[in-house]
Amino acid sequence: EELGNETDLRDAESVYLAGHRLVASWERVSVGVSEAVIYSSEQPDPVYLNPLMPYYLAQHNERGNDNVLWLIDGVFHLAPGMTAYGELLIDDLQYERTTGHPDKYGVTVGAVWYGAVGRRDAELTVEYTNVRNWTYTHVYTEHRFAHDGQPMGFELGPDADRIRTELVFHPGTRWSVGATYDHSRKGDGSIATPFEAGQNHEPKFPSGVVESIDRVSFELGYQSLDRVAAGLGVAYESTTNAGNSCGIDDDGWEFWVGVEVRI
Repeated sequence: EELGNETDLRDAESVYLAGHRLVASWERVSVGVSEAVIYSSEQPDPVYLNPLMPYYLAQHNERGNDNVLWLIDGVFHLAPGMTAYGELLIDDLQYERTTGHPDKYGVTVGAVWYGAVGRRDAELTVEYTNVRNWTYTHVYTEHRFAHDGQPMGFELGPDADRIRTELVFHPGTRWSVGATYDHSRKGDGSIATPFEAGQNHEPKFPSGVVESIDRVSFELGYQSLDRVAAGLGVAYESTTNAGNSCGIDDDGWEFWVGVEVRI
């Protein structure tokens, strides 16, 4: 299935993904800045192999069809047993508000508490992710941040958000019991549908008919000290406007079991 505009690649050309990252750490704070780019070329581009070259400058000046993302992230140790973190993904931000083109970005913020319940270790995580419409997309199909049609970043893709709460309890050294609640929303936007001139560049978020999913899951896990890990779980999921179709609801159970042996 061909979605979007196919790049007119010569037979000798391939599609490449390049990235680089800089991290600065202090006693209680760690901050990182990253860039990633997808581009087409007969050989890996020396400009993108240079770890000191800002991809955005190279793309802006000479390579208008390359797709560059920025990422700024941080981890903050607020207190013993309490950590907060956040990420800002920038696909495209409009410096002038009259361009008629959308801002494309994603945000994740979260916090983790590590403590004890009845002398047993426990972890509580709360996380929210919001990815605006048209993020990860590109006018050329090959230059989307996707693999096998799925986004490389947030699994719900653009035009979606999710809040997750997860509690994990360790009744023994090798055992864990977890409970997770997710509430997610998914609009009409898709990794396969880039922005086109003339569209409303500031639609309601999420856009169109919104698919809403509530999911509750429980999982029992076992981790040996060397080679074996195993788990089993059950989840219940309730969906409103399934597939972004108005009035189509779907509820169901899911069960899974798995064993991993490292050789």
